[in-house]
Amino acid sequence: FIKSAQILKEKYPDIQFLVSQAPNLSDEVYKKYLDKSEIKNEFTVVKGENHAMLSVSDALILASGTVSLEACMYQTPMIIAYRGPWIAYSIYRLVRCLDKVCLPNIIAEKFIVPELIQAKLSVESVVHNIEKLLYDNDARTTMINELGSVKKLLVAKNSSQEVAQEIKNVLRD
Repeated sequence: FIKSAQILKEKYPDIQFLVSQAPNLSDEVYKKYLDKSEIKNEFTVVKGENHAMLSVSDALILASGTVSLEACMYQTPMIIAYRGPWIAYSIYRLVRCLDKVCLPNIIAEKFIVPELIQAKLSVESVVHNIEKLLYDNDARTTMINELGSVKKLLVAKNSSQEVAQEIKNVLRD
């Protein structure tokens, strides 16, 4: 991600980078990686303001998980980028029941958000996809609209009532 940021900074000098610091990780963990970068002063590490970042960012690079759903609620364009141990990924591929990892993609039952997983993740793929989201108005608008469709599906539900009804149904049986 740091190498991708370096390339983006060279091409677009006005670009800004925020990094969300997980509350359970120390400053030293972030410094260890960011200090190695030629553009270390271009990164602003933000602690405890995850939702604010999700809501004001122009584009996001996320590992999968619930954060992609949170970003979807703000209709913030994003990519999912993740590389883990190959053995764990191989096991996942054997037992998985879905062809998508990003929650908005799973809910929409189609690929809205690019998933750069394992071998698909490279400096070039990150740069290409972020450029598309920042500078290709059609691609950006399409993703914002698609995320809006997923958001509508989610907010149209009364989850607590549906869960309570499902529990009630199971207890009756």
